[in-house]
Amino acid sequence: MRTTIVVLTLAVSLCLTASAQDVGSLSPRAGVAFVAAAGAPFTSVDFSHPARTDGLLTTATVRWTQAPAAGCTAAMKLKLIRPTPSPFGNLFVVAERGPFDMVNGFNTVTLSPAVPMLAGDYLAVVQTRGDPCGGMAVASSQAESMIFQFSSDLATGSFTSGDLRRNFEFGARASAAVSVLSNVITVAGSARGGFGSNFKTSAQLANISAFPIKGNLVFHPAGRSAAAGDPSLAYNLNGFDTIYYDDVIAQMGQSGVGSLDVMSTTSAAPVISVRVYNDAGAAGTSGFTEDVLPPEAALQREELVLLAIPSDPANFRMNVGVRSLSAGATFVVSVNDEHGFGVGSPVTKTYGPDFFEQTTAQQFFNNTPLPAGGYMRIFLTSGNAFVYGSTTDNRTNDSQIQFATRR
Repeated sequence: MRTTIVVLTLAVSLCLTASAQDVGSLSPRAGVAFVAAAGAPFTSVDFSHPARTDGLLTTATVRWTQAPAAGCTAAMKLKLIRPTPSPFGNLFVVAERGPFDMVNGFNTVTLSPAVPMLAGDYLAVVQTRGDPCGGMAVASSQAESMIFQFSSDLATGSFTSGDLRRNFEFGARASAAVSVLSNVITVAGSARGGFGSNFKTSAQLANISAFPIKGNLVFHPAGRSAAAGDPSLAYNLNGFDTIYYDDVIAQMGQSGVGSLDVMSTTSAAPVISVRVYNDAGAAGTSGFTEDVLPPEAALQREELVLLAIPSDPANFRMNVGVRSLSAGATFVVSVNDEHGFGVGSPVTKTYGPDFFEQTTAQQFFNNTPLPAGGYMRIFLTSGNAFVYGSTTDNRTNDSQIQFATRR
């Protein structure tokens, strides 16, 4: 084996949050391919993005590179891999589809018949023809992404027969639908608030590859689950294009607070920079940069996380926000003061699927007064969700956000 290097529209569509029934990962970075000698098959298994739920896979998208301009026939197969509990490290092939013709860029194929999938399954891409037909594009990453690679058309066997490569992002995704939830912007809004504040959300979308990408940003207003007809802003970016909105919610013709889903369609998602800020007019703006998070970054069952409570409640106000994913979420909230002593009684919070809520911190804890300088303990008992606290200076309306993340 050798390694070779080689307009935007507005839309209001009938969209629900994409099913979480997907497996694999389609990196936004272009990358290169590991390519075997001519005629030699080569398999890559995405070990970092297993299926999160059971589902039925009907479609897949693979980014291909280093092929001739005309592409190659029967160059790629897809496999669903399932690890076995005993003996540890063994695997078997659940299903195989293809071979499919490949050209450079994004290739979307139909999986027929559809492939039943269980949570914990892995996606594998088999490059059937080697050089000069190229292969799946994998991108270098600073994250702990892991790919198992095999110099064969992988069959039932053991992971120990492959090579583990770290810090490479995968270049393929299989899903239940062509529109896939790639990332979540947990909170976004265009609304006037307390103390004369006027909060807005800016967003910059960038395509950092040479091939077009498309999809939608879908806005889910606070206080309910996602619904058909939620407002949507379509993006369609050519290679290396960028677009910027200084008030993305107003761009949709909306106001208020909610969350945004980044849906990608037959391509990778854009790289997005988000800023939530108070617009003070001639006095300028103040605010914070918000992380854009993949679904797998959400808190999971039996995780315990903390949110700090402001030490100066006279000058700083705190809100708490929750965005559940497709399984909904239930968690128990307790509060400790600055010395670690419990305050009030624990509160159980339950949210439906794809639900967004933002309330004051005191309302979040059943209207019990909160101790200055204390902290909230949040323990998930089911489902998955993003949870954050936002703290705002009452004098300047400058704000910051803290995500309740695993430490």
